Amino acid sequence: MPLALTAVQASNAQYAPSFRPVIIVFGGTSGIGSGLVRAFATHIPPHIGAHIIVIGRSKPAADALIASLPPNSNSRYDFVRVDALLVHDLRVFIRQELFGTLELKKINYLVLSQGELTVDSTARTSEGLHPTISLIVYGRARAALDLAPLLQAAAAAGEDARIMSMGDPGTAGAINLDDVALDKMGTFAMRAAMMTYIDISVVSLAARFPDLAVMHVGPGFVATGLGRGMPFYLRLLWTFMAWFLAMTVEESGERMMMLLVDPESKKGVFLKDHHNQPVALSKYFDETARAVVWKHIEERSAL
Repeated sequence: MPLALTAVQASNAQYAPSFRPVIIVFGGTSGIGSGLVRAFATHIPPHIGAHIIVIGRSKPAADALIASLPPNSNSRYDFVRVDALLVHDLRVFIRQELFGTLELKKINYLVLSQGELTVDSTARTSEGLHPTISLIVYGRARAALDLAPLLQAAAAAGEDARIMSMGDPGTAGAINLDDVALDKMGTFAMRAAMMTYIDISVVSLAARFPDLAVMHVGPGFVATGLGRGMPFYLRLLWTFMAWFLAMTVEESGERMMMLLVDPESKKGVFLKDHHNQPVALSKYFDETARAVVWKHIEERSAL
């Protein structure tokens, strides 16, 4: 049964960890990521506080977001800018800024919400990757792999250690192991296949790091900047649909926080919708596909 927003907010208000959490939100300057940042900063008990690290491309958007967060002497809010489109740049950023400048010793919650929909199926980055796939498939998986030691440090201390990748579980599409890079697919088939790839990624990460909780969650239909890579006429359609059908970024953020801190999500794989209800793995998921696709993602993202 769908959960009312008031019930979600009441659940989040009960969040009171025994540790000071460190949360990193990729794609946190706008859309769903910013909603989650705001919800987390609002509900963390003032006497505990949190270290919230917002990662994105827009400093003005980040400055506005951080200025809107509740003041808390026990909380620290950082923005670190990166254009995560290129996987090599993302990896350098992680080494230099997160391990280096910020000197992080642990991460409790790693949220991967970076992405945009580029409908031109022939578009490629300088690394030869489709921009959407680079952000959502390779970049997210590589960020999780490279930051896993900091999540494992939190788990070793008996604290929450969770990875959340935002997508759309339950809507995954067919994949072609003869086209594992999704080079030959049209835009909408590629989008569906990427949801299967996220399923594969979370299962593979959970197997690699059994002390972590790894999630593929669906935030629902939210008015975000996802359509910025669309042609003008599709952006108009997206805006029109969002006006009438989408939930607010604030509501989505509350719902995503509820999933992220759910005390039942301790270790293993979790696929859930925005009402915190379980969703089945893609019917296109099997062990053969998982092994082939995950090997490709690991190798292709080691740039």
